[in-house]
Amino acid sequence: MYGSKSFYDFVDCLVIELQGKLTPGSLKGYKDQKNKMKSFKPVLLFKEIDRRFIDKYELFLIKVKENNKNTITKSMKFIKSVLNKAVLARMIKENIFDKIPLGRTDGNREFLTINELNSLNELYYKNELKSNKSNVLRYFLFCCYTGLRYSDILNLRFADIKEKKYLSVKMIKTKENVIIPLIPKAKKLIPKKSFEKQKVFKVLTDQPTNRYLKDIMKAANINKSISFHCSRHTFATVSKTLGIEYDVISKILGHTDIKTTKVYTRYEVSHLEKEMEKWNKLKDKIAHSKHD
Repeated sequence: MYGSKSFYDFVDCLVIELQGKLTPGSLKGYKDQKNKMKSFKPVLLFKEIDRRFIDKYELFLIKVKENNKNTITKSMKFIKSVLNKAVLARMIKENIFDKIPLGRTDGNREFLTINELNSLNELYYKNELKSNKSNVLRYFLFCCYTGLRYSDILNLRFADIKEKKYLSVKMIKTKENVIIPLIPKAKKLIPKKSFEKQKVFKVLTDQPTNRYLKDIMKAANINKSISFHCSRHTFATVSKTLGIEYDVISKILGHTDIKTTKVYTRYEVSHLEKEMEKWNKLKDKIAHSKHD
């Protein structure tokens, strides 16, 4: 199967081989990482991947791509993973990363405070942002108020909104079935419905989404490195600050330690709704807007 000595050809073969074994998001990650490497070196053979190449690529990610530490580590882990698979396939004899330890990171745990979240909410309803940035802020805020991941907001459809009161979705990453009560702030962000199977938001790919978020944070005078996944951390942190029970937060986030076989009774849904009402402590300074 692996006849070429090209690193990129090998990645393409892996993507085909892993169809059905990995989530669409994970497969897309393979393609995105490959394309990022090609922007640095369009043609790459296995024999060219040595310590010098790794150092130069890391510098490229810092200087040209302006990637943060965690993003760079993620890119290096991708190369290491592919090289491990190449060793197993007997394409190469050893993995250069056996001699290059990767720095451990805790991931991007950045989040927005209640005041910062209110500032973004206010910025959205001022109608001062360009349409593309306003669109990104719209679904970013929705995730701050619901805890949805990027993959879940990307696939959210109007059929997932039940009784105009809560979301009932199966999370893409964990396959967990979750119920998420919709607070008023989240409901206001939902566009007008056309048909059940229509996607709720016009979600851009992750790279332009995160690029626009950087500009949005500057416009809101928020001096933090905020990626889209920070919306999920924001939901969890603000929920805890507002006094929402830990078990409720875990259930809404769909953490894998919550059993998928657990059936939501009417009492449980009501309890989730009651806890989520604590979000209403956040005073909405914004009057009705022209947004759909």
